[in-house]
Amino acid sequence: MAEGSGPTSLRSLQMVQLEIFHEFARVCEHLNLRYLLFSGTLLGAVRHKGFIPWDDDIDVIMFRKDFDRFCREAPKELKGNYFLQTLGTEREFPNVHAKVRDSNTTFIEECNAHRKMNHGVAIDIFPMDGVPNNPFIRRVGWTLISVIGRLALLKLTCTGEFTLRMRIFKGVSHLIPLSGRAMSLIYSRLCSLVDIDKVNNVAFSTWPSDRLTRIVYPKEWFFDPVMLEFKGEMLPAPREHHKVLTQLYRDYMKMPPVGERGGHLTTKVSLTTPFDKFHE
Repeated sequence: MAEGSGPTSLRSLQMVQLEIFHEFARVCEHLNLRYLLFSGTLLGAVRHKGFIPWDDDIDVIMFRKDFDRFCREAPKELKGNYFLQTLGTEREFPNVHAKVRDSNTTFIEECNAHRKMNHGVAIDIFPMDGVPNNPFIRRVGWTLISVIGRLALLKLTCTGEFTLRMRIFKGVSHLIPLSGRAMSLIYSRLCSLVDIDKVNNVAFSTWPSDRLTRIVYPKEWFFDPVMLEFKGEMLPAPREHHKVLTQLYRDYMKMPPVGERGGHLTTKVSLTTPFDKFHE
């Protein structure tokens, strides 16, 4: 991080993210919306009773209907310095999930530094979508959806080191007469077509390069949430969090090698300066 890389600055960043989370949770409670810890934040709650020591974000999931309602109603409910960032609120935002950002801070990631958008410190809010019960239809559908999603991401990405396969995909993406934003909107819409209430499984379909065996879960795993400790608070998590984490990370209680412990690559970080007033 640009504003120091020691444990104190990381802890300060985590505390700002926890404040953002509290605002997110307040709005969810007001709107009677459900959310659950997920991904690295769920792992942190189980393994560390808080943040993974080197983690620099917070991840939560919401079933699609709750996610869509949050995206519709949160902008008028969030306090002044908090901003809901989605494909609908900012044209240059490249993701199909949502972020709540603190506009009084700066957290500019290398991959997004060129984008004219809110770059405040953020937490991530991901939708969980229904998937067809029939495994064959599910597999065929995900093949189509994931190709569109990957092409959209590559179309939106202007830098990075690509494999030969990715360079071919990127070349193909530029032959499609649609913007990356338009393709992302199509991808998001396709992911949300299946009504969760009518199927047995749900999918974390936000990242199109993931395998179905990693991102599809029995819906019942997320019913009747349990409360897990996170930084001295009790927060909602999937009832079958052990199974979820095993599917995501396999031996999730094993600490990764030191060289694999890291967060997002950033160019500018400030916890006291608004992103639009930050100067190196």
